[in-house]
Amino acid sequence: MMEGIVKNKTFPTEKLAQVWADDIEHCIKAIPLMSPAQLSALTEADIEAMGGAELFIKAGKRIRYKTFRVVCDEYLSR
Repeated sequence: MMEGIVKNKTFPTEKLAQVWADDIEHCIKAIPLMSPAQLSALTEADIEAMGGAELFIKAGKRIRYKTFRVVCDEYLSR
C-alpha cells in the first residue's frame, strides 16, 4: 500500500534513529486510517511531525490546512 516511501535523516546515535524510524512507521500505518474529520483537525505542525504533506499524499489522503496568516487575511478582508 505505501510502497516506495523513503524518508531519511542523520542521527547522532542509533537509539535516536530507531525512535525516529519507529515513529515514522507508526505514522505510515496511522495516516490511511484517519477520518476526514481527523485530517481537517490537523495543524501544519501536526502534519510535519507525522512525516510531512508528501507522506499524506502518498497515503492517498488529501489534506487542507490554513496557516495563521491565511486565516488572518480572510478575517481582515471581511
